[in-house]
Amino acid sequence: MRLYLAGPMRDHLAFNFPAFHKAAAGLRALGYEVFNPAEENERQDNFDPTRDSPKALDYYMARDLPAICTSSGVAVLEGWESSQGARLEVQVAIALGKPIFSVHSLLSDCQNGKELDFTKNAKALLERGSEVAKEPVVECDLINHPSHYCIGGIEVIDVIEAWALGYRLGNVVKYVARADHKGRPIEDLEKARWYLDREIEKRGRG
Repeated sequence: MRLYLAGPMRDHLAFNFPAFHKAAAGLRALGYEVFNPAEENERQDNFDPTRDSPKALDYYMARDLPAICTSSGVAVLEGWESSQGARLEVQVAIALGKPIFSVHSLLSDCQNGKELDFTKNAKALLERGSEVAKEPVVECDLINHPSHYCIGGIEVIDVIEAWALGYRLGNVVKYVARADHKGRPIEDLEKARWYLDREIEKRGRG
């Protein structure tokens, strides 16, 4: 059986490539053939998830959606319903009559020798995707609502103020939140660590 692997990328550290690779390895160990988009990004585009910025969504859809047509089904990673691309992939698979699986359930059921309930998984996961798709989207603009600070419909400034994080911890959250969306993830994470170290040092002295 050939499975297409779908899941969130853009809002995750290293574009969630480690999770994609781990899932692909686990499924292949069970005898599945796997189409892994993360591997395609690395192979075709020489994409480095710790350094490079992604191309537009339509580029990846044009390249990857045909693979769904030749797959037996789609296996989704946790959090797929928050990803526009993964939702599109699931919708295409369902339109083609392909079953949808949860990677976690697929691995667990196979390892335990249980029969997989394809239809139940597909319906449950699609319902989750529909609910998330209805959530309001924050309108972003460069000055008041920069896109790298309002990922997923939540603005970083709202979190910082609601939690009363203060200057140092606020900067930790700010740099971590934008790390995968401004093109310099390592630099932003190092800045976040610097502010976190300052906070730890201050509390240690107190």
